[in-house]
Amino acid sequence: MRYFYSLLIWLLVPAALLYFLLRSRREPAYRSRLTERLGYGPTVQGRPVWIHAASVGEADAAILLAIGLLRQDPSMSLWMTTFTPTGADRIRRALMGQGEFADRVGLSFLPLDTPAAVRRFLKRLNPRVGLIVERELWPNLYRQCAARHIPLAVISARWTEPSMQRYRRLFGERLLRDSMQALQLIAAQSQTDAATFVAAGVEEGRVAVAGNVKYDLGDTGAEDTQAAAWRKAWQAQQRSLWVAGSTHAGEEETALRIHQRLLQDDPEALLVMAPRHPQRFERVAALCEQSGLLWERLSVLKAQPVGAPAKLQLILADTLGDLKSLYAAADLAFVGGSLVPAGGHNLFEALACGTAVITGNQLSNWQLLADEMQAAGCLHVVADEAELSESVLVLLRAPEQRQAMLAAGQPLLARHRGALARTLALLAPLLDSQGSPGALR
Repeated sequence: MRYFYSLLIWLLVPAALLYFLLRSRREPAYRSRLTERLGYGPTVQGRPVWIHAASVGEADAAILLAIGLLRQDPSMSLWMTTFTPTGADRIRRALMGQGEFADRVGLSFLPLDTPAAVRRFLKRLNPRVGLIVERELWPNLYRQCAARHIPLAVISARWTEPSMQRYRRLFGERLLRDSMQALQLIAAQSQTDAATFVAAGVEEGRVAVAGNVKYDLGDTGAEDTQAAAWRKAWQAQQRSLWVAGSTHAGEEETALRIHQRLLQDDPEALLVMAPRHPQRFERVAALCEQSGLLWERLSVLKAQPVGAPAKLQLILADTLGDLKSLYAAADLAFVGGSLVPAGGHNLFEALACGTAVITGNQLSNWQLLADEMQAAGCLHVVADEAELSESVLVLLRAPEQRQAMLAAGQPLLARHRGALARTLALLAPLLDSQGSPGALR
């Protein structure tokens, strides 16, 4: 099965490279550093700790993990990989600018999973440890890490039984189990996730429940001072402010229609709309223009010394890395990717930033947390535009109800926070091993 898998991946390489080139017509970053997709690049000095985050969602957890590791060990260097340019850009902005960690972090794309590309990548990187965020399974990569005695761990591991069944159908039972044997540690998000890994062939001694590192968003101490100034300015205007965050196609149109209805009752209301994917910024800008609302881009406002002009009705958040601060400024947040079949996005982040939270009901990636939040009384779940409109209008008029939602969420916040500290503690023996083989017991 491994032979047929490797042959299939090798045959798909031209199609993958063509895909990157075609995608680069809309997103030029996909054209850059194509050779890294084949494992080429400069040899990395020393033996860094390697962290892989597939895209933007995983990059948020990877950044928190990286900051925790770098602060814990001032001599440590990291190498970060992603599969998408947006994930790479998120990491670059957070860790590789002029900050304290800029000279200790490297970044590249993860190569395609052909044996040759993986060999080239591991030979030039030679990491002490590999840390995979959430759920990535690449049989050739895992096998060669095991052959080179490079311990692998999955942190904030989130593999549901349906996703594991898809891997079984794709790879076959034996190849799946062989790949799982390369993992020295699974730091799972929940007991359910842990049980899924054990059922897939990982020894129980290598699996622990640590929680979701993303739940510690906001605890790093790093915040954009200009964003803090926006919050102060917007709150001083005493306007109703709601954020539609991480939205997907179809949800922006919904948010605009709701905001137009809201303005009939509350002419001073302000909507900040933050699309999930940067490549869609221009498309959403066109929607803003067509709406007839008085709007501006956040990138323009960031260049100004004060917050939003008093007459502004809509802000398009066409920047990266500001969503947390926007949530913190808001009275109410709708977390997108949830009225369309995209699986939802990080509900905990909005709650942790101190805003009441609404979400749609298409939450395959966040269902367990959504159920907890809804049971606690700190989340409104809606099924469609009509329910979302009603929830937005009602909650923006009811500050006492929003405060009750926030108060109800505090025990939940306290219970789930600390995942980063638990994960770092679990990783300590693996990091101390300096890449020696063997299970983590």
